[in-house]
Amino acid sequence: MATRFIGLDIGSTSIKLAEVENDQGSYTVTKQAVMPLEAGLIRDGDISAADVPVVAADLKAFLAAEKFSTRKAVVGLNGVSGIFVNRTTLGWHQPRDFHQAVANQMVGDRSLLVGAPTDVVFDSVVLNEFTEEDRKKLDVLLVGASPGLVERITGVAKKAGLTVVGAEPTAFSVLRAVKTVNRQEGYLDILVDIGHDVCNIMLHECSRPYALTLRADLGGNDLTKTIMEAIQDDDPVNAARAKQAYTQYAHVKRAVDDYLHRLVRAIESALNTYMASSPSPVVPAGVTLAGGGALLPGLRETVEAVLQRPTIIARFADEVGGAPEHFHEDNGLSYDYTAAVGLAMGETI
Repeated sequence: MATRFIGLDIGSTSIKLAEVENDQGSYTVTKQAVMPLEAGLIRDGDISAADVPVVAADLKAFLAAEKFSTRKAVVGLNGVSGIFVNRTTLGWHQPRDFHQAVANQMVGDRSLLVGAPTDVVFDSVVLNEFTEEDRKKLDVLLVGASPGLVERITGVAKKAGLTVVGAEPTAFSVLRAVKTVNRQEGYLDILVDIGHDVCNIMLHECSRPYALTLRADLGGNDLTKTIMEAIQDDDPVNAARAKQAYTQYAHVKRAVDDYLHRLVRAIESALNTYMASSPSPVVPAGVTLAGGGALLPGLRETVEAVLQRPTIIARFADEVGGAPEHFHEDNGLSYDYTAAVGLAMGETI
C-alpha cells in the first residue's frame, strides 16, 4: 500500500516542503512548494520558542493554500549548536538487537557525545560488528539532538497542524536522496551540503554515514556578507549579482576566493580527522556538492583541483521519480529540495 509523507526542510530564508509517495520502496515526488521566511526567525538552524507560533501560523495558512494530500511530516534538524555526532565502539549486549544494545550502552554513559546535554535525544547507525579480545563489539555512529532543538523545530510543524512522524539531521536526508557512486568497500566519499546558514560535511561509504560536521561559518549567507563588505553595499540583490560575476571584479574575487579556501580547508580537516581515528583503512574517493551554495561558479572546479578528487554536483537518486529537480516557481533547475525530498523518504524519529 502506497503511503505519503511531507518532508519539511526549515531554513533561514524559507521552508521547503516536498510530498513523496512511497510505493513499496519506489519513491515519487508528488508536490513541492517553498514558503519564504522573514529574515532572522531561523538562525543557524534553530528558532526561538517565542517565534515558533509565528512561523507555525504562517505555515498553517500556507499548507491550506497549497492543499497537500497528507498531514504526516518528517522534519529536518539542522541546528549547529544542538546536533551532536560521535563515531565510537560499544560493547555488544544483545546479539539479536544491535540498536537496543547501543541504547543500553548510551544510557550508562552520556559522555559518549561530548558537550551534549544529559537529556539529549539519541539515535544511532550501527556500521559494523567485530570481535576484539574475544569480545563482540559494535562500530557505531551516535547521533544526538538537544531536546530543546527537537521541541522547537517539530513544534513549528505540530502547531501548523501536521502530524510529526519523524525527525533527523538534514544531512542524513540529503544523503538518502542524492545519487551516490557505487564503490568497493573501503572507499570513502564526501557529501558537502551548503545551505544558507549551515554547511554540512558528511563522510560516507556507499550511503552509510561515517562522520558529520556542521559549520555555521560556511553557509551561503556567510559568503554573501563577505561580498557585501567587499563591495560596500548591504543590498543582498547586488551581492548576489556580484557573486555570479565575481571574476570580473578583483576585490569581489578575493572575497570569494577566501570563502572557497575556508570551505576546502574545512573539508580537508573533516577528512583528515576522520582518517586519523578511523578503525579501518579508508581511501578518499570523491566529493558531491549539494544545496543552493553548490552552484557557486567555480566551486566544483576549485574543490576538485585542491582535493585532487572527482567532484560532482548532486543529482537525485535513480529511485526518486516525479521530476524533483524542477523548482515550482520557474522553468530552471534547482536542487534546493534535496533535503525535503530525503526527509519525506524516511520516517526516522
